[in-house]
Amino acid sequence: MLTARNKRTRLLPPWMIGIFGALIGVGLALAFPRETLQQRLLKQEGGVNGLSIAYLEAWLQIVPDDPEFLAILAQQYVSIGRLDDAEALIRHMRAMPQPGGRRGALLAQIGIAEQRASAIEPDAPQRAAALNAVRSLMRETANKDWSVGELEGLATRARALGLGDLALGFYKQLVQTDTARAEMWQKTVGEMALGTGDYRSAAQAMFAQQAAADTLPLRRRYFIDGLRVLQSGNMLDEAMRQAEARLGDLRNDAETLRFLTRLAMSANRPDLAERYARRLLSIGAQPQISSRGQTSLEQRGFVFLDGPRGLATREAMGQHGVRHVQAGSGDVLAPGKSFNQEDYELAYNVFIGNGKSVDARRIAEAAVRYQPNSLVWRERLAQTAEWSGSPGQALEQWLWLAEHGGGTKAWQAVLRLAPGLNDDRAYLAALRHRVRTERGNLELVDQISSAYERLGEPEAALAFLKESATGPRRREVLERYGELAERAGKDDIAIQTYRDLVKEPGSGTVAATRLSRMLYIRGDLKGATDVLVQVRNRATAADEDYWRQLARMATLTRRDALAREAYAKLAETGKANAEELGEMANLYADRPLDAGRVAEQSYRMSGDMYMLQQALMYYNQARAYGRIEALFASMTPEQRAAAEKSPLVLVQRAEYLRATGQRSAALADLTAANALDSAGTEARAAMLWMLVDQGKTEDLKAAMKNWAADAEDDPDLWGPYGAAYLRLNDGRRAFHYLRKNAAQRSQDPLWMLAYADAAEMVGYVDVAWAVRRKVWLDMRAAGIPQGVLDPRSNKVASQSLGGASEAEDADIREQLRAQSVTLAQVFESGDLSRRILIEFLRADRAAGDKSASAQEGAQTERYSQTAREVALSWAMSREQNELGRAWLARHYAETLDRPAYADLAIALGDRDRPAVEKILDELPDRLPLTTRIDANRYVDRLGEAQRLAFNGLDTAPDSEEMHQRLRESMLVNAQALSIGTTFSRQRPLAFTETVVGAGVRLSDRFTLGARYGYRQQRSTDGQNLVNVPSADHNLEAVLGYRINAVNWQLAAGRRMGVEDVTTGRFDIAWNPEIPVSFTGFVGVNQAATENAYLRVGGVKDVAGIGANWRVSTRDYLAARVEGNRFFGQDRTSIGHGTIFELEAGHRFRIEYPDYTVRAVVTRGNYSSKQDAGRVLRSLTPDPNAVASDFMPRSFTQAGLLFSFGTEHLDEYSRGLRPFLEAGLLRDSREGWGTRVQLGVGGSVLGNDHASVYYAREGVTRGGGAPLNEFGIRYRWLY
Repeated sequence: MLTARNKRTRLLPPWMIGIFGALIGVGLALAFPRETLQQRLLKQEGGVNGLSIAYLEAWLQIVPDDPEFLAILAQQYVSIGRLDDAEALIRHMRAMPQPGGRRGALLAQIGIAEQRASAIEPDAPQRAAALNAVRSLMRETANKDWSVGELEGLATRARALGLGDLALGFYKQLVQTDTARAEMWQKTVGEMALGTGDYRSAAQAMFAQQAAADTLPLRRRYFIDGLRVLQSGNMLDEAMRQAEARLGDLRNDAETLRFLTRLAMSANRPDLAERYARRLLSIGAQPQISSRGQTSLEQRGFVFLDGPRGLATREAMGQHGVRHVQAGSGDVLAPGKSFNQEDYELAYNVFIGNGKSVDARRIAEAAVRYQPNSLVWRERLAQTAEWSGSPGQALEQWLWLAEHGGGTKAWQAVLRLAPGLNDDRAYLAALRHRVRTERGNLELVDQISSAYERLGEPEAALAFLKESATGPRRREVLERYGELAERAGKDDIAIQTYRDLVKEPGSGTVAATRLSRMLYIRGDLKGATDVLVQVRNRATAADEDYWRQLARMATLTRRDALAREAYAKLAETGKANAEELGEMANLYADRPLDAGRVAEQSYRMSGDMYMLQQALMYYNQARAYGRIEALFASMTPEQRAAAEKSPLVLVQRAEYLRATGQRSAALADLTAANALDSAGTEARAAMLWMLVDQGKTEDLKAAMKNWAADAEDDPDLWGPYGAAYLRLNDGRRAFHYLRKNAAQRSQDPLWMLAYADAAEMVGYVDVAWAVRRKVWLDMRAAGIPQGVLDPRSNKVASQSLGGASEAEDADIREQLRAQSVTLAQVFESGDLSRRILIEFLRADRAAGDKSASAQEGAQTERYSQTAREVALSWAMSREQNELGRAWLARHYAETLDRPAYADLAIALGDRDRPAVEKILDELPDRLPLTTRIDANRYVDRLGEAQRLAFNGLDTAPDSEEMHQRLRESMLVNAQALSIGTTFSRQRPLAFTETVVGAGVRLSDRFTLGARYGYRQQRSTDGQNLVNVPSADHNLEAVLGYRINAVNWQLAAGRRMGVEDVTTGRFDIAWNPEIPVSFTGFVGVNQAATENAYLRVGGVKDVAGIGANWRVSTRDYLAARVEGNRFFGQDRTSIGHGTIFELEAGHRFRIEYPDYTVRAVVTRGNYSSKQDAGRVLRSLTPDPNAVASDFMPRSFTQAGLLFSFGTEHLDEYSRGLRPFLEAGLLRDSREGWGTRVQLGVGGSVLGNDHASVYYAREGVTRGGGAPLNEFGIRYRWLY
């Protein structure tokens, strides 16, 4: 009951109350005004009226400092013309601290200024000042926060006032604030910027529209319009930067790419033009491009070419730095791409402009595939094929063009290219085309005929010539027809053709000459001569070949008169060579005076120095010295000067001067002859004979020193050198040269006797005895003693006389008389020897009684002196009994007792080691010291050789020969302490290496040495070479052994680098002191210096063999083959390689230095495995490095090097001497490079050797950066 009484009655349930409340709230929200008071007042009908102003003024009394109401009221005042009230409000608003008040004041003030300016007449001068005032106020509105409506109004006012930049700024703010209409405002900004010349802003507006566009055509349009704006403003670089930055999804749009390609060309950016062109040609066909090719097309950026991966990258690059991809992926044209003439034209022009003739050629090739009958594309293909180094393809296209109406240009190109390509078929086609318009052109006829011959179609060539044998050139063509038939082996046709031509009246001598040659080949000498005689009346002085053939045939058929006539005619042509003129003179060889006259006549007609020399030679033989004197007297000063520049002429004149007693003048002529560059062996030999005969010893030695290098290999100098050394009492060298000359002079008794004298001088008594005995037996068989007084009556003397002159005959007879006395004393009885001597003295006395010319007096004096010397030598025999002397001689001949040093010299020359050892053991004291030293060295008794050389130098301290023997003996296994430091730099590694060594001689055959190397190293390129240990140590022991001209060397050591490894090496050298020698080596864990990575963290196992051939004292050839297996120091195998080297050198032998020029060729082939191993990978930042990143690349090097004194880098010399090696090398990887090494080396204290050098290699075997090296070495010998 209480509850019921307290319970209130509810009119509405709570949920309904909630609904009503929500509805009321929605209604209030809908009724809430969403405009400011200013907006409502401005939008009211009727505009501004007094009621609204009164309302605002009343409201202002409540809120006097409200900037919004102040601004509205000021604008209302302005709109109704109450400018003074408005200005009062403006002053109040400007004094307010709120920014809104100041902005409103500014707008109101602008409105006042506009009204006042508008109130002024347009033509009144005050109007401009008023407008300027408005513009000044407008400038103050910049950079302030305005509403969208205010910005729009301000922009409109600014444009109306001509303030384009200010209006542009307002429109840009509208783009940022009024996002709903941003596109419209962007367009306005672009139009405004373009109108004001602000191309960059205009373009940015276009690009902004591109970014906002939602379709590809729109984006393309705005993108291209923006770029065109920049292009119109000549802002091409900016245009290209914007194009790269904003290309986006347009990179596959063909129209965009065409535009960009042209834009890049106009911007002088051929690289971008090429990229766009390639993209244009590849779009729509990406599925056919391999992944590697896609990468090459799309990925752009920097590629570093150093480091291990850089090595592999460079291998994939050509010599021009272009990275190549797999076959097919790098094509300019993608497969399956349809043909678009405009695109192909554009791409072609781009590639041509970039100098990419290969790519342009590919464009043309594709175009030709699509349009095979296009003359334009065919010509382009032909041109680009030539430019890109494909002349074969160019020729093919030019030929197609020529055959399809390409005109003269195409045929000319075929004529230009075909010969170089040996394409005779194409060349023939061009020639046949040309000959149609140039009939009668014999040069063309010859070229066509030759082309047929090269094609192996002589029948076609013959048919062509027969067809062409018409008109005024018929005879010349028939001559060619016969000549071709002769070459083609159709002799019968050729002979018949030539016979027909010979019979034709008016024909020349060409056919007869050729017919004569063919008959001569067939063995018909008479017919060959008769056909020439048949046309002799047709021959002119200009028919050189005819007279030459007639002279030859007349000589063969022994028709001397005809031969002399032919040679005379040939000489008249002025085209006879020296050999032919010599043959002409030889026709009179049996009459030297006549031969001299012919040669003199030829000289006067031709001025040929050879003929002058022949004339002088024949006159000397005929002893026609008056003619020689008259000949020189008749010469003009110019002719005499020319003659004095001919060595052979001077030699013959010297002989004339010698024969007439003018020996000083003769010697002067020989000196001048040898001073000429064209001087040959004959001049040298004549000079030596003159010096041997009467020259000073110093002059003779100087001349022999100058030509010593040539004398060793020149048979013409063996004789004079042998005689010179005999005069200088150097029997060993005299024997050397005369022994070389003995074979070709074995029938000359005087030469053989001189050879015997030299053999006796060097101790080869048995050799001398055998030679003299042979000469005596030959002379005895020829009629001794009767014949000896007249040597021309026996055969032996005739071998010496030969074709000598009478004066030479007298000299030879004198020498044979003298030698016969001595030979008879030894090999026969004393009676015979005494009888010959008496006859000789009688002849001498008779000669002394003659009163003759001064020349005969000089000759008599020589006879008298020789006679006295022979008589003295006969009387000096110790055996008084003449029969006893003869018996002793015969006994000596029977026992053939030969001295030991002769046997030793022969054994050394024959390299008979057992014989040398036997002689040294049995008869050491009977040997000359120098021979004994050489023999001990040869059999590896180095200690004994060194002892003998040292003692010998004590007794002869000034002997250069003993100095040489000591140096050669001591340095073979010299004990030494050494130290050297090398500073090297080759990016990315720099290091300093110091090596200390010591060696000791255990015995004559064994040596022991030790080396310790310490290398401080660092990386110079931290991006490619890392974790380089600061030090690398290497300790090695070396054992050497020498026996039988074979040097063995075994080395073992330990290296402490990135890892510790044990090293080993075995070397061998065969016959190092003979012309052909060999070397070989095998090594394990040897230092690998091919590149920085291998030098620091790698090793290699090596094996190789080499050979060296001293072709002569000046020339040598060397070859070497080496195989390598490369490992990391953890013994991970990374690859292998083979090196082939070939070297040829020539030495210019002078006193010092010996200049050497050598050509070298090296080929290295390398292949790699996959895994690089832990050690090598640790040296590079790339954890995925593979073995190929560390292996050297295959290469071919060839070059020419000049050097001198390079042996002084390591070999001992008595003083400091400079050395140099420099040259150019061509490397297949790096191109041309230089190699330079220069320094100085030699002894400093006497028993030491020091050297300092600098070396630079522009191209190295390992490739990569150049190597610079500076080194210092010192070795102390103890």
